[in-house]
Formats: sequence, C-alpha cells, structure tokens
Amino acid sequence: MQVCAERRTNPASTDRGTTRDNVGNLTTMHLFLAQTIAALRMALLCSTAIGLTLLLATSARAQQQLGPDLPFQWYEDHTAAADLDAFLKLPPEALTWAERPVSLGYTRSALWIKTFIPSTRLATTGNWLSVGPAFIDDITLYVRPHGTEGDWQRKDSGDLWPGSRSELDYRIPTFALPDLEPGSAGLDLIIRAESSSALLIRASVLDDLGLLEHTTRSTGFWSFYFGLAAISLCLAILLAIAINQRFLWAICAFSLTYVLVACIEGFVSWMMAPGCPTFSTT
Repeated sequence: MQVCAERRTNPASTDRGTTRDNVGNLTTMHLFLAQTIAALRMALLCSTAIGLTLLLATSARAQQQLGPDLPFQWYEDHTAAADLDAFLKLPPEALTWAERPVSLGYTRSALWIKTFIPSTRLATTGNWLSVGPAFIDDITLYVRPHGTEGDWQRKDSGDLWPGSRSELDYRIPTFALPDLEPGSAGLDLIIRAESSSALLIRASVLDDLGLLEHTTRSTGFWSFYFGLAAISLCLAILLAIAINQRFLWAICAFSLTYVLVACIEGFVSWMMAPGCPTFSTT
C-alpha cells in the first residue's frame, strides 16, 4: 500500500500529467487560431462578393460607363506607332463599334478609343473621366468640344507616367473634363492606351457628386478588405511561429497575394507617389 501511495504521488507522474495538460491547452489554442483564420478568410470572400456587388450597383447610378451607357469606336494599332493625326485619318470602316469594355489581352499593340459624350449626359461644370485599370502603362486623353476644329486638349497618365497619375489625389487615373460652352452639343473624346501587361480599358464619366460617392464607397470597401486581410495574415504568422509547421508557413506565403491585389487596384503605386502635381496640357 505504501508503494502504491508513492506511485500515486510520484513527481515524475505529476510532471507528465502537467505536460499533457499543457499540450492539450496548446492544441486547443492552435485549433482556435486556425478556426479564427478560416473564419476571417471566409469573411474576406463574402465581403468581397457583397462589396463588389453593392459597389457596382451604386456605380451604375453614379456614373456613365463607356460601353453600356456611351457606345464607342475602337481600333487596334498593331505597330503602336500611329499618332493622333494618323488615327483621325483612318477610314470609318477601320473602326469597330462596341457597347462593352474592350480587352486585347497581352499585346504590344496600342488601343485607340473614340466616343462622343452628349451634353445631356454631362453637367455644366465639374465633369470627370476615370480611366482604368490602374496597371495600364500609358494612357493619353484627347478632348475638345464636339463639332469644332480647334486643337485637342491632351492629358497623359498611366502606371509608368513620371508625373501624377491623376488630377486628384486618387489611385485611378482621373481627368478633369473641360466645362461645356453655351450651346455646345457635348465633348469628343479619344483615348490611347498601351501596356506591357494585359491591355483593357474601363472608363466612366462622373460629375462632382458622382465622383465623390464612387471614390468614397470604393475606398471604404477596399479599406475594410485589406483590414481583414492584415488581421488574417498576422494570425497566420502567429500560428505558424507557435506550431512551426511547413503548411502553416505556406499559408502565410499565400497571404502575400493580398499585396498583389493592392498593386492591381493601384494602392501601392499611389502610396509611393511623391505627391500629386498637376498635369501639363497642350
């Protein structure tokens, strides 16, 4: 009986029991952290789907989109060497009408877009043209009042443009359109785009209030998205350090795709920009 009592009170047995309890507690903590990360990732997916749906719905009310609302003509310059005069001399049959955004994929060609914005679609003052996506290397806008023979007003932007990409402190190239003259029928616009990555153009016309509403909703959504992404990444790193297993470090590496999303949406280059100087126009 004395031996049995000694075995029951053996310090080694007590240490092993404490170790098992600690291991169990750590396992429970690791499981909780893993479930938390999974929940955050699911929240990211759900918020992305819901947020983009709401953003597109509000954007449809706040802006006139090139294509669905404003039909346009486009031309692919395979040499990427044509200037404005050469484009204007093209015969009408060389241009293609479109009612949705044009995507040429990965190409060295330049994309030319020509459209007319009637005065009924514009405010008297305070009109803006937003041209995306943010990763297009070179974007050039030519604009002048419809039906006139004056000089085209030129503005440049793009991911590789040495100046500011926008006339606003904003991540997407945004151009201020000239005010309508009394009796003007509208504005003629020509856009030239060239890029070393996928070449596509999404453009929309907004007034002051529409631009404020759209940028506020868009920035608010992406701020929420990247906030959840940061929390998820921090928890993944914490769990990887605690357990020290390769698949958890792989999860951390996969989380770096959030940086890619930030680059595509223009946040990285916007935050690294040295300021927002005004455009030089000709």
